[in-house]
Order: sequence, then C-alpha cells, then structure tokens
Amino acid sequence: MRLLTSPGLAEGNIVVATTEAEALAHFDASLARAPDYLRVLLARAAALQELGRDEEAERTFRTALDVDPWSTDARLNYGVFLAVAGRTGEARAMFEQGLRLDPADGRLARNLERLERGS
Repeated sequence: MRLLTSPGLAEGNIVVATTEAEALAHFDASLARAPDYLRVLLARAAALQELGRDEEAERTFRTALDVDPWSTDARLNYGVFLAVAGRTGEARAMFEQGLRLDPADGRLARNLERLERGS
C-alpha cells in the first residue's frame, strides 16, 4: 500500500544531514529552541519511524497534534504511521478527522480510499 505524506518530511527537510540519526540531532536542537514548531515535530517523527523507534515516533506525532489540533498534515502523517503499523482502524479515523477539517485535502481522501481498498 502506497500512502501519501506531507512533502518534505524526512527526506526534503534535511539538507545538511546524511542519516536519520544525524537529522534527529538537528531536529532535537531546533525543538530545544522552538518546541512547538510543527514541521520539525513531524519531520522528527518521520525520522524516528525510519530508525524503528516507533514508540518515540508516536509520542512525537501526538505532540504535533497537541501543538496544532487543526493540522491536516499532522493527521495525514500520523495516519500513515498508524497504517504502516497495521493499525488500520486508527489510521482510518485519523484520515477521516483530517477530512472533516479540510474536505478538499486530496491526500487524505486518496489515503482513505487506498486504506479501504487495502492497496
């Protein structure tokens, strides 16, 4: 199943980092200065997921949602995380919540459709 995430997460935001671990150090330094910076929280969660540190990734996704409960990007990326983890019911709920916030978000709609199809 190929699900869509926000552009720039994990891969595009890292200019000086060559590994997820190095990127994580940069994200943590940024968050020490601005702990509510949503884009960095989402990028940090994606890097943690790539490193297999799923519990920390999930906590970071939840922090991102606490920082901005209206963020469709946070719901999109957390939904993908949940889907990859096999938690399809929770992923579906996250995509549906995002669509209630922004019914025109095609990424959320496509992910929900793909999740329903199982592809």
